[in-house]
Amino acid sequence: CFQPEGQAAEVLKEDGLNRGDTIPSQRTQGAGTLDVTAFQFGDVTGAVSAFTYLRKPESRLVLSGNGKIGSEMASSGAGDFIFRSGITVVIADASKAGASVVNDLRSLETTLPKIGGTKAQSPLLPTLLPAKGLEVESVRYALGPVGYQAMGGVLPGAIIGFDKSAEVVMAKYKGGGMLTLLLYPTPQIAGNHGRAIVAEMNRQGAAAGTVKLRREGTLVSMT
Repeated sequence: CFQPEGQAAEVLKEDGLNRGDTIPSQRTQGAGTLDVTAFQFGDVTGAVSAFTYLRKPESRLVLSGNGKIGSEMASSGAGDFIFRSGITVVIADASKAGASVVNDLRSLETTLPKIGGTKAQSPLLPTLLPAKGLEVESVRYALGPVGYQAMGGVLPGAIIGFDKSAEVVMAKYKGGGMLTLLLYPTPQIAGNHGRAIVAEMNRQGAAAGTVKLRREGTLVSMT
C-alpha cells in the first residue's frame, strides 16, 4: 500500500482517499518498464478534485480521440500520464518505456473498480464555468483548504467554509483574470461566507486587485 507524504497526503485526505497502490503493470506490447501509481477515493467528486491537484501545470488535457483513456486524461509529453476512471486516479511514468503505452494504460483501465449510485455522480460545480474564453488546463477543483491554497486559491482557506461542505472551482480566462465559483449546501450558508469573503477583500484593499463578487442562491462567484 502506497501512502503519499507531505502536502499531497493532506490534500488527498481532504478528497477522501481510501487507498493508494503502486501497481506492477505488465506491458502488452514492447519492451521497457511502466511505473504506475493509483489512488482510489470514496466517490467521483473526490477523484475529480484529486485529478486537478495531481495533474502537472505543464500537462495538456487529452479531450477526445483514440488516445484518451478514462473520463479525464492529461500528459506533459515527457512520458508521464495521468487519467481518472470513476473513483480512481492513475499516474503513469512511461519515460523508461520503449514505445507508446496507450494500449497498456487502456488495458489497465478496464481492470479498475466501477461504482454506481450517488457516489458515481460527477460534481456539478465545474460544469458551471462559462465556456467562452476558458483556459481548460487552468481549471482546479478543491474540497478542502489545503488543496484550495495549493492550487492557487487567493482567499484564506479558513473563511471559505469547507467545514460546511463548500466546494470551489477556479479557472483562468483568456485576456486575464481568474474566476472562482463557490458552492454551498444552502443559501444561508452561502450568504454568511459571501459576507466573510467581502470583508476579507475589503481588508486587503488595493492589494487584492479589482474584485467583483456576486451571490445567486447557493452559488457565490468572484472575479
